[in-house]
Amino acid sequence: EDVWAATLLENPELMAFSHEVRASEARHLQSKKLPNPVLEMGIDEYNRDGAGFDSAEVSVALGQLFELGGKRGWRTRVAEAEQQLAGWDYESMRVKVYTETAQRFTAVMAAKRHVDLAQSTVELFEQMSRAVQERVEAGKEAPLQALKANAELELARLDVSDAEVNLLVSHKMLAGMWGTETVTFSEVEGDLDAVAAALPALADLRGLLENNPDLARWDAEIRLQQAAASSERAARVPD
Repeated sequence: EDVWAATLLENPELMAFSHEVRASEARHLQSKKLPNPVLEMGIDEYNRDGAGFDSAEVSVALGQLFELGGKRGWRTRVAEAEQQLAGWDYESMRVKVYTETAQRFTAVMAAKRHVDLAQSTVELFEQMSRAVQERVEAGKEAPLQALKANAELELARLDVSDAEVNLLVSHKMLAGMWGTETVTFSEVEGDLDAVAAALPALADLRGLLENNPDLARWDAEIRLQQAAASSERAARVPD
């Protein structure tokens, strides 16, 4: 829960999408407004016969565009559909980030399990190496067996080093989900064995598909295209 909270607040991709959602909301509000009036001023006959402004003719005009054909209404519908699409795209990204965070969290648990197993293997090979060495000293094993046992022990120690590096990398990958290169945690709390047991049945997953934002967004996409087509038809009517 702590990891998801940090990710939802600080993930760079989600922050970018949230800005787009707010921008689409602003465009929706703007689409409802009437066109701005226009103030024009003109000066003719300036400095005629050297009279400066005394000879000038000043005209002031206030203009207001009146849109006909329902242009503003269709423009609002287009903006509304775009706002809904932005919302669905944000939800899609949120699910993507949520899923990737869970995967990286699980990868950290798996990397820690690998380290623990590798360390246990080293302990086992250390015991085996000591036992073989004792048998060599007692004349029950050839010296070559001691060399072989030591070689296997060193390989096991190298495996521990690789596992520890992989664990550090998985920590950085997880911290990257909330936009930081600094790892401020040493371990995660979770049960790797519970991950597979928590997976829902396929039939249950199929029933949830209608709530998937990648599918739900297409209703808004259809409304957007229909509103855009009607807006273009309305543009034929002179203002």
